[in-house]
Amino acid sequence: MSNIYKVFSRIILSRITRVLDENQPKEQAGFRSGYSTIDHIHVLRQIVQKYSEYNKFYYLGFVDFNKAFDTLEHEYIWDALHSQGIQGKYIRILRNIYSKTTARVKLDRTSEEFPIERGVRQGYPISPKLFSTVLEKIFRNLEWNDYGLNVNGENLNHLRFADDLVLFSEFPRTLQQMLQQLSDQRAKAGLTMNTNKTKIMTNSSKSHNIVVNMQQIEYVDEYIYFGQLIATNKSMHKEIDRRIANTWKRYWSLSEIMKDRDMSIKVKRKVYNICILPCLTYGCQTWALTENLANKINICQNSMERSVIGVKRRDKVRLREIKTRTQFKQAHSVYLTQKWRWTGHMLRESEDKWTKIITEWYPRDGNRSRGRQRKRWEDDLKKVAGPDWIRVAKEREKWKSLEEAYVERQAVYKTCKPNADNI
Repeated sequence: MSNIYKVFSRIILSRITRVLDENQPKEQAGFRSGYSTIDHIHVLRQIVQKYSEYNKFYYLGFVDFNKAFDTLEHEYIWDALHSQGIQGKYIRILRNIYSKTTARVKLDRTSEEFPIERGVRQGYPISPKLFSTVLEKIFRNLEWNDYGLNVNGENLNHLRFADDLVLFSEFPRTLQQMLQQLSDQRAKAGLTMNTNKTKIMTNSSKSHNIVVNMQQIEYVDEYIYFGQLIATNKSMHKEIDRRIANTWKRYWSLSEIMKDRDMSIKVKRKVYNICILPCLTYGCQTWALTENLANKINICQNSMERSVIGVKRRDKVRLREIKTRTQFKQAHSVYLTQKWRWTGHMLRESEDKWTKIITEWYPRDGNRSRGRQRKRWEDDLKKVAGPDWIRVAKEREKWKSLEEAYVERQAVYKTCKPNADNI
């Protein structure tokens, strides 16, 4: 694809983006300004947390499409653009771009040209928007007004990020109907649902058979959603273990730098903060860490810092000295800071996204069990901002003034206590 062609594509994209985004609902977070994967991860974690806390059952359907971008019917794309207010001149330009498109396969020799009659172009700046537009047309044809979870009078029946879909229901039969209706509608657009990779997750002890297109959908206890592990039980414990394991993989992949005795600590610090630390803290805005989990993260970082400067535990070098030499950003402090700032930003947004709605909501028709509850996402925030923490978060200056107190109060560095300096 030539550079001139890419520039031209971006010009077209800039002229149709506003109209397309205005036609996208808050359920769609893919390729939109002001949205991210963190939004959907937070909503999903909040659903799992609150439904479990209030003893209500949920059924989640994680939908997978086969080669979604490669199978879209072109006529369906143009109809979707027209139905969502795109001017005819831009549709004609896109039609001309895709008309009479051919390709060749090159192995030992180059094949003859063959026509490409479906799919959107790889690396084409407009392709993600075209897919989101098609998906919106599909969902407009679905009558799901009475399906999903009742959240403050609104029905949350699905979330989407481009072709990643998750469906919500309180009943297995309803979820089966939703999956079947979605499968029927997607066929018109040329999409194929991969029933082998589509999964169901529930906190109910009774798993009812859910069948789509004559094939039974598998139940799972955990699912990787945008790089974060979502599970019905001990979700955070499993996710932190995954993050630590992935961080060590990243560390050892950069061992030529991190273990090089001739490399300056300044370079190693930069590599750690930019390449390794984000692997450990990805998605931390949605976490609810216990003291034990926070210590796991600290121990992981302490071990890496020892490895960087070539110090072993038996050398009895104090952690204060190690951290003075490395001056790495501390993962637990990064977690606390990012969670606090993201929470304030999310609750102050004027637009009512699902992240904001679900954070302020709880299942009023549910009943909590007696005794101490599991660690909740908002517990740490309440300890500093008080029971009216949501109102405080909406006041920017007040929330900002409490950030330092939150980080200092919640920071757990047992390894830095006087009686544990040599750990």
